[in-house]
Amino acid sequence: MAGTASDSDKIDYDDHPFTVLSVEDSILRLPFYMGEEIADESTDDPRGSGVELSLMDVTTGDRVTYPGRGNRCEHLEIVDLMNSVRPAQTLVDAETLELSPPWKCPRCEQVYNCCSDLEVDEWLQRIIQQTTDTSVRLYLDGSWAD
Repeated sequence: MAGTASDSDKIDYDDHPFTVLSVEDSILRLPFYMGEEIADESTDDPRGSGVELSLMDVTTGDRVTYPGRGNRCEHLEIVDLMNSVRPAQTLVDAETLELSPPWKCPRCEQVYNCCSDLEVDEWLQRIIQQTTDTSVRLYLDGSWAD
């Protein structure tokens, strides 16, 4: 299956304390996340070569359900925020969403003290809901393929 994530795939985010990165903002960040990986445009596909993204969590080895990363992370790779943050940390203050101990991104080792600095990627969550594969190819135009 391939396609684009549509607005009809609404997701309920009331069950977690993380910030939600909108579909539009996620797609706008693709050039930043993909960086030099998309420089090779030697393909017949008008969308370019795209980039392969694993949908498996690096810490648990399970398929991601709440794809995200910290707001200072500079990588496309995702973790399952619900499974990697919640079991290890507790909310010190429900109003400020402060974490104790701070969460460290397993990919880039950025340290985050607050749940609101962690972003669930709505675009990737919609893609995850539309495929059973363990990885997808993402393109700068917002399309994707299994």
